[in-house]
Amino acid sequence: MSISARTHILFVEHKDSFGGGQVFLLNLVERLDGGQFACHVVSSLNPRLSAEMDQRGIDYSQISLGRIRKSGNPIIIAANIFWRIVPTVRLYRCVKKYGIRLICANDVYSFLSCLAAARIARLPILLIVHNISYPRSFFTSYIIKEASAIVAVSRSVKQHLIALEPGAEEKVRVICNGIELPAYRTSESALDVLRKSWNLPADHLLIGAVGRISKEKGLDYLIKAVPFVLKHHPSTRFVILGEGPEEMHLKQMCRELDVTETVIFAGFQKHVRDALRLVDIFVMPSLAEGMPLALLEAMSMEKPIVAAAVGGVLEILSHNETGLLISPADSEELTRAIVSLIENPEERKRLGHNARELVVKSFTSERMVGEYVDVLRSMLGNHQ
Repeated sequence: MSISARTHILFVEHKDSFGGGQVFLLNLVERLDGGQFACHVVSSLNPRLSAEMDQRGIDYSQISLGRIRKSGNPIIIAANIFWRIVPTVRLYRCVKKYGIRLICANDVYSFLSCLAAARIARLPILLIVHNISYPRSFFTSYIIKEASAIVAVSRSVKQHLIALEPGAEEKVRVICNGIELPAYRTSESALDVLRKSWNLPADHLLIGAVGRISKEKGLDYLIKAVPFVLKHHPSTRFVILGEGPEEMHLKQMCRELDVTETVIFAGFQKHVRDALRLVDIFVMPSLAEGMPLALLEAMSMEKPIVAAAVGGVLEILSHNETGLLISPADSEELTRAIVSLIENPEERKRLGHNARELVVKSFTSERMVGEYVDVLRSMLGNHQ
């Protein structure tokens, strides 16, 4: 098969939530589409993703991709296979309609969603893996073996995959995430509106975290740190940008610690960079990370960083050079790091400057897209 100027590629997204993985998909497809590739996206019902696709003019379809449940129970396994029948027919129709030559699955569940359709159509599948949460099991090993090629977003993700399936080393390539550098600055009037909506006094320092509010993000350790930070600097405020299943639990923690008025739960933010303009110190107390886009976004905006030394974070930040690294699940160490930056404005400025310089040098979307083009061309060339 020759690689034409308009080789059609199908991207599959199974998740119905909107987070870093979906932002990555949007950014990649938007920049790949046109020229040598024509990109099409199929996802589960996902209103936020759909709205973003429409706004960016990306060819996009929402279909029910069926449920997938984690279980070793034979009945559940049989049900998972049954739930794949209708989605497989739908995806196969998309493959034929657009003349698809290659399928890209945005993480493991998306891979399971499209595997049967790809096999029927005799198409290669690129599996893109974003995290290290997959357990050792027959199904994980099977998925890794069945993928035609795999992109891991960090070296830690690659090592995790190889640990699960040692024979996969030859097919896994690391492509670190990249972002667009901020192209504009939010108006001061817009920032004032946001500050008022958060009831944030102009002279208060703001500590911010961005991401899905789930257990692996470690935000409970940030909440535990709040009273101790306030003891040293009572005018400090905290904001959590995002939503998720742990939100009610964190709000209950705030009530128990009597910091409800100090911690702002800002919810989902379509324009995260606007909100980040108000943040003075960015924190990421995660228990696990692949290659966090939120961290790169904050770095691109010259924010001083405090982050847990886990996964792909260690491949981005250097302690005392581009941020402060702390032990995961340690609210006391997190407190000390935040307090040290509150008390040292010049250090905040230095770390923020170094962080942006690193993003400009190593984590741009141009570099990322170029590496994906190489992988896609190689796969298409090998599948003639």
